[in-house]
Amino acid sequence: MDYSEYLEKKRGVSEAKQAATRCWAVVIGHLILPPVSSLYYAAKTNFWKPFWWGTGVAVACVPLSLVDMGITMSIAPPLTSGAILVTNAKSKRRKLEVFDPEQADAIVYERSAHAPSDPNWRTK
Repeated sequence: MDYSEYLEKKRGVSEAKQAATRCWAVVIGHLILPPVSSLYYAAKTNFWKPFWWGTGVAVACVPLSLVDMGITMSIAPPLTSGAILVTNAKSKRRKLEVFDPEQADAIVYERSAHAPSDPNWRTK
């Protein structure tokens, strides 16, 4: 396997991990502990865009938070990060033609290095 094949396989696993994201867990995590939840999902799926967008929105909300006592700061960044994560998960599911996260988990397993190399391993 050369480097381009390795990168293609890594990209496929990353897309499958993004499709395996449970949207209900993203919403609950962003309601309870937004910065940690955003960082956790970014590291788990190797998709850092929601984390950086949420951080950027938080920085942009700092001047406004002095006026509205932090209400905007507590709503806008988690909403931005969570919306990007949920939208990305749903688009990756459509791209991979899977219905739910469990099917995407199976794709992650099959594309990872831990999967057996024999394609008929389930029938034995």
